[in-house]
Amino acid sequence: MTRKQLVAFGMLGFAKDLLLSFSGGLLMLYLTDSLTIATALAGGILSFNRLFDMMNDFIVAYLLDKFPMYLKQWYLLGMVGSLIILVALFSVATYVPKALIVFAVFVLYFILEITFSLMDVGYWPLLPRLSNNEDMRQKLSTTATFFSSLAALVCFTSVMPWLQFFGSEHGFTGLTLVIASLVAVVVAFTYPHLPNPKIKKTEVRLSLSLKDIYQIIFQNRLFLSYILYFFFFQLSFEWMNAYNIYYFKYSINQQYFFSIYGFTILAQLFGASIYPKLHQRFTKQMLFHLSAFLSIIGMLSLFTAGQLIKDNVLVIFLAASIKQIGSGLFMVTATHDLAWVIDVSSQKTEKAYPAILTSTKLLVAKLSTSLTALGLGFGLYFAGYVNNQTQIPHTALLISLQTFGIPIILILISLLCYSLFRRKIQPLTTNRYAKFKS
Repeated sequence: MTRKQLVAFGMLGFAKDLLLSFSGGLLMLYLTDSLTIATALAGGILSFNRLFDMMNDFIVAYLLDKFPMYLKQWYLLGMVGSLIILVALFSVATYVPKALIVFAVFVLYFILEITFSLMDVGYWPLLPRLSNNEDMRQKLSTTATFFSSLAALVCFTSVMPWLQFFGSEHGFTGLTLVIASLVAVVVAFTYPHLPNPKIKKTEVRLSLSLKDIYQIIFQNRLFLSYILYFFFFQLSFEWMNAYNIYYFKYSINQQYFFSIYGFTILAQLFGASIYPKLHQRFTKQMLFHLSAFLSIIGMLSLFTAGQLIKDNVLVIFLAASIKQIGSGLFMVTATHDLAWVIDVSSQKTEKAYPAILTSTKLLVAKLSTSLTALGLGFGLYFAGYVNNQTQIPHTALLISLQTFGIPIILILISLLCYSLFRRKIQPLTTNRYAKFKS
């Protein structure tokens, strides 16, 4: 691939992840603080729809593996649909009667998850199909992670200023229109430069039954060991991201820190960008352990600073940056590992179903967001959270503990699961499929 094609791949991922970051990071706040929906009900709406979206991914993956030559077109269809529905969802208060707002939100978010699946599942299977060697796979993994982090940076550093600019009444609607316009321009200029996927002869097009899909996933022990460690780390990642706005706004009463925290995504970009150089000196196992260590230290530092010196911007920024470097290293490791697992599976079975395996990873990621939404809704309820009000000290402390304590426990579990993954790949390091540096 040329540099222009690599950038096109990254920018299309940027456009996709900007929409996902915006809806994933702020939809709960929009429901609780703008539409004033009860926290438990809002969390239930998000959780239910994301659980449905997990099943929807399999349908999309089936279509993509049956017609892999249309991956680009599926991505574009999902992107256009997502832009339209996202604008409608964040404008619901302006054209829907108050009595029907909850129903409208449920239906629109239900449709949005379908279009997100077309967009997301259409994008990630391009990675193994656009790479024909380990070097290109690493470049694509790093590029995808870099632009994904860049999307989160743009989103979380700009949302609060834009919301204040548009005002409390039309803030979310105006912000959504700005983001949708930016995404539309990016896709229009970069989509033509993305190369068509290379379809391998081993990709036999058969009608897959549910039994076939079950076997593709659950008879692949290497993939299952990968997905286990990925799930718990991803859940910790999603959990903290979901709680961040409530932590800064209501726990330590420093709302503007949320925008400052967004700039620490630069540290995530740094972690992702140095991964290839670190990989030349250190094993993947060491890099994964480093990502976990930095993430835990960063979260412990954020919690401590929030309790003792909550007005010290520099300390909180440095603590968050440490955590984000760990996140960047993890994101590249997980993306690189998945591409490698897909390649090994393809060579061993002489059949390739990258969309099925990729969609399973996305399904697990969405399971983590579903559990996070449910946990956030009920967690805020049990903490005694009151929207748009200063919280009592007990509630503020409980929000802080939920923000950092639970993710740290999840990372520790992920470390245990990663050791299982390493045991699964150890026999492969001595045969012809050994492309995994260890």
